Amino acid sequence: MAVTAITAVAGFFARETIGRVAAGAIAKKILEQLGIALIAFTRSIGDICIPETEYRYEDIAENMLYMPNNAYAKKASDYLESCMKNQDSSGGIVECRVKGMPAGIGETVFDK
Repeated sequence: MAVTAITAVAGFFARETIGRVAAGAIAKKILEQLGIALIAFTRSIGDICIPETEYRYEDIAENMLYMPNNAYAKKASDYLESCMKNQDSSGGIVECRVKGMPAGIGETVFDK
């Protein structure tokens, strides 16, 4: 089996990502023990943005787009299907919320 540039790059990114995923899983367990909770989800895709008053966190795991409202997730999915048919792309916003974290803890990654 020949290794192409694409498979070599994909393998590199997989190796790069696995460490971050493992570290994140361990960090999440430690934070839970300290009473710190976090949740990340897709807030918007294209012009489809969920108003904060309509967040239903229990919906997040119920849709492929990891959005906190299944009705908005359906609209976003339809929108993305349209983008793909038109060979277009879309942007979005991922939101992360943290509860129980003392103020002043941490710093940005890579000195950004």
